[in-house]
Amino acid sequence: MPGIGLDLGAGKCCVASVRAGAVTVLPNAHGDKTTPSFVAFTDSRSLVGSDARDQAALNATNTVYGIKTVLGRSFNKNHIHDKFIRNFLPKFSMTEKGSLFEVEYRNKKLTLHAEEITALLIAKMKSVAEDNLESLVTNAVISVPVHFSNSQRQATLDAARITGLKNVTLINSTTAAAIAYWDQHPSEKDCVAIVDIGASSQSLAIVSIENGTVKVLEAYGGSTWEAQRVFLL
Repeated sequence: MPGIGLDLGAGKCCVASVRAGAVTVLPNAHGDKTTPSFVAFTDSRSLVGSDARDQAALNATNTVYGIKTVLGRSFNKNHIHDKFIRNFLPKFSMTEKGSLFEVEYRNKKLTLHAEEITALLIAKMKSVAEDNLESLVTNAVISVPVHFSNSQRQATLDAARITGLKNVTLINSTTAAAIAYWDQHPSEKDCVAIVDIGASSQSLAIVSIENGTVKVLEAYGGSTWEAQRVFLL
């Protein structure tokens, strides 16, 4: 069974697979190589991607965007509660067990964990891959920000397993970028700076690459205003 590489961004998602020895980013049903990170709930069904985004203005209280910003985080992370709660129009709360969203789905109130909403995004991208590859997908590598905590990484794994993915590996996005750099610019030894500017966070890593082995020497990043100011400077 083929494996996939999945980038779950706060703004957009994309999925890729290896074909004929080369990495190919797989298009969705609209022909786009990225899918907006929107999830919506209606009277009849759930929507993911551009379909969810396009109806957001008329169904704002049941549409979630930027779920990555609270995935795996709890109320005791004081620096994110007030800032990120303004991003969500559905009823939103943070508990010791994580983030909860209250929406109306099929005319009933439904409370969902951030992992469950993230699972809908992953399931969408898994479906995109299966449509392109014409095969069931159970193996995946998912990139995460280098500054993700253990709880955020575990929440990502939990969300992936909800979708039926059985073998899931996480890779830091900066490490993935370094491997891609080395693949295109092979050398015995190199040292590069990897900058990842995402919709919700930024990160910087100084990476050494020796004979294809990647080692992160220094890494910094986050979604706080303090981290953003460093990058502005």
